[in-house]
Amino acid sequence: MIKNKKILNKMLTKIKKSPTEIYVFLLAFLYRLPTLGYDFINNDAFLWKDRSYQFGSAIESLDFAKTAVTYHPGVSLLWSQFIAIKFYSVLNLAFYKNTLSPHEEFFVNHFLQKFVLVIITSMLIALAFSLIKKFIGEKASIIAIVLILLEPFYLGLSRAIHTDVLLSLFMFISFLYFSLSFINKSSKKNLILSGIFLGLAMLTKSSGLFLIPFFGFVSILKYKELGFLKISRNLSIIFGFSLLTFFALWPAMWIIPMQSIQLYLFKGVQGIALDEGHGHIWFGKETLNPGLLFYPIVLISRYSLLFVSLFAFGTYNFIRKYKNILNPQKKFFIEMFVYIVLYFLMISVVSKKLDRYSLPIIFPMAIIGAYYLPTIFKKKTLAILFAFFIFSRAVILYGLHPNYLAYYSQAVGGMENGRSLIEPKWTIGDDKIAKFFNEKKDPEDIKVAIADFDYLRPFAKFEVLNIRNPQEAIRADYFVLPSYREERNDYYKSIYNLNKLNDEITISGVLYYEIYENKGKK
Repeated sequence: MIKNKKILNKMLTKIKKSPTEIYVFLLAFLYRLPTLGYDFINNDAFLWKDRSYQFGSAIESLDFAKTAVTYHPGVSLLWSQFIAIKFYSVLNLAFYKNTLSPHEEFFVNHFLQKFVLVIITSMLIALAFSLIKKFIGEKASIIAIVLILLEPFYLGLSRAIHTDVLLSLFMFISFLYFSLSFINKSSKKNLILSGIFLGLAMLTKSSGLFLIPFFGFVSILKYKELGFLKISRNLSIIFGFSLLTFFALWPAMWIIPMQSIQLYLFKGVQGIALDEGHGHIWFGKETLNPGLLFYPIVLISRYSLLFVSLFAFGTYNFIRKYKNILNPQKKFFIEMFVYIVLYFLMISVVSKKLDRYSLPIIFPMAIIGAYYLPTIFKKKTLAILFAFFIFSRAVILYGLHPNYLAYYSQAVGGMENGRSLIEPKWTIGDDKIAKFFNEKKDPEDIKVAIADFDYLRPFAKFEVLNIRNPQEAIRADYFVLPSYREERNDYYKSIYNLNKLNDEITISGVLYYEIYENKGKK
């Protein structure tokens, strides 16, 4: 008994001495595992899956020119998916031995593709935490990271096969190393790492190019302090290592550098940022360009009221206590405000606007929002408030799971009103729709028409039809219509004899889909 107690005490001592980064990694990793891979399929997932197979095939066949599969270019995401594909190959060789059905194989792969992404982003979150605490201390850094991790919008995006979370992390880590280079003796190392993460950001999406003028602008603000030669040296190191990373990790650059850059710049930057819009339901009306108010509305509708309020609170305290703030922290906060404002302006003026493009600014917003809390509240009070926040947020997330992207802030009236202001762009509630029809008698004989048919099919035992294709829709036994798309619903009701059922699909208690029995065309 005494021996067991000693062993337990030793284990507890080791746990207490473990770096906080380990716990941050475990939190970021473990809380995303429930139903991962069996939760939802984001709208671009099939595109990225196809691109990853093309990318992997090009790597394996040494046909490196064909690794230029898209303008994004999404290289960091494609490498992660290539790793997941190799994991599946090993598992299939060792365990499955080609016994899985196509349906089972899809979901095992879907899980692995998300699993690898979750591991990578969890490691990046832990790294970001280790850098943030050098500026604002451990307590405030823990609060900032937890604020981000428990934001429903971030959580939903971080479970998707897409570039947005990777981009936001690579960009902000590059920024953190850049800022550290001004206060740390090992500035060259920080500049090199800043350049590497800048390269990773640019490889993920052309939005990462934002950091090039940003670093230049911030360096000019420090001209009196640093002088021309040091600024030139610093920027040369950052941009040099970013280009090396860009070249080294994108094999197409080894074979067809000019064509790859042309694809990247002219399609990725000019075509998407300047020429193309994106369809939206904006304040109840359909439009391709919601205008300059889009992202302010995104902030107050897609992020929680607490998150936005804490940012406003932190900004107010920074202005009020400006003279008393220590110089390194003051400069860091100014750099973060510049980062937020300039990035916000950039995404506001480009033609293609989506709510998820706002993600890179939530990291500095969380830091500003968290910084003053440990100085205002006593340790016990802060611990109680923090525990209450985690509990209340866990209740919200449990109610939403796995449809976190359905979340809208109470500042705009929650989900019921928010989705009419800014339409959710990715499919929501497919798990619930599938469960409803899968549990019916003889589901394989049922035909269901829905708009986002591709993303429902893998979950369905029933036949899923394209509601926009009249030849398919006429065959449907049931129509599933989003309750908030009244104009489109009226169109279908004007063509087909639809009998509304009492059954409804709700998410967190809010009506999301109405189910109609189809009696044929009028």
